[in-house]
Amino acid sequence: MSKGDFIYYLDNKSIKRISIIFNLPYDKSLQDWELELANHKKVNSFIQHFDDKYLMDSDKIALFALIVSSYDDALNYNKGSLHIENRIIKIASDNIKLLSGVIDYWSQYNGQEENLFKISRLMRFIKKLSYSYHLSSHIS
Repeated sequence: MSKGDFIYYLDNKSIKRISIIFNLPYDKSLQDWELELANHKKVNSFIQHFDDKYLMDSDKIALFALIVSSYDDALNYNKGSLHIENRIIKIASDNIKLLSGVIDYWSQYNGQEENLFKISRLMRFIKKLSYSYHLSSHIS
């Protein structure tokens, strides 16, 4: 997925594995898999499986992209939840290096407020939080 300078890649094998786990239709020709299969009704289920031990890092990137896209979908339906946002923050904070490409893309920070996703403010908060944590860990 690419928009401007923000890029992340989803491994096709991981897309297939995540699709199988969640019984989602799999079509290797989909360009924006996480956008096409976003489902605000399944965000909790996606989040619950993020820490499954059998997921590889590439699977986690794909799953997190699906979580973020699905939660953006929920926000578009005015179905946001502080509980879900806290869980997304925890996942992202605990895996910041792994998920930074997805976070950067969805934060859409290019100095302009237009063309933002509904979830962009949350992703920007996560970036700011991780930056503050990174700084404080080097100061002490």
